[in-house]
Amino acid sequence: MMAISGLSTLFTWSSIVLVHIRFRHALKSQGRSTDELVYTSQTGLFGSYLALILCILIFIAQFWIALFPIGKSPNPTDFFQAYLTAPVWIFFYLIYMFYKREFRPWIPLKDLDIDEGRREMDMDLVLQEIEEEKAYIRSKPFYYRWMKFLC
Repeated sequence: MMAISGLSTLFTWSSIVLVHIRFRHALKSQGRSTDELVYTSQTGLFGSYLALILCILIFIAQFWIALFPIGKSPNPTDFFQAYLTAPVWIFFYLIYMFYKREFRPWIPLKDLDIDEGRREMDMDLVLQEIEEEKAYIRSKPFYYRWMKFLC
């Protein structure tokens, strides 16, 4: 159970950062800017790429430890106990692909719908509120600005 919960967390975070990367690239390929977004990532694409690389490295390390356990000889039982999430995830992804009858792993960036489900907002009002918040933060001491930056 520990292996399933640990690796499923990695799959979740990998999916989140991959979706963020694809979303930002879709915005760029459709000629749009992040200025129209109310919330943006503080670390931008750099943070998402770093998180994705770290998740992939953890997947590789977990695979290696599952394949060659420390102090034991390699065997299939230990491997599947430690790395069971990957086959389960692949199985459910294939079921999803057959259910949706969508057999391509990626939708082209120009075809991604980045507006469905989005609330209509008065962007001028939102930008004014953001500028007011930035002015308020600039008026505060350094430790407060540093805390806002980190959090």
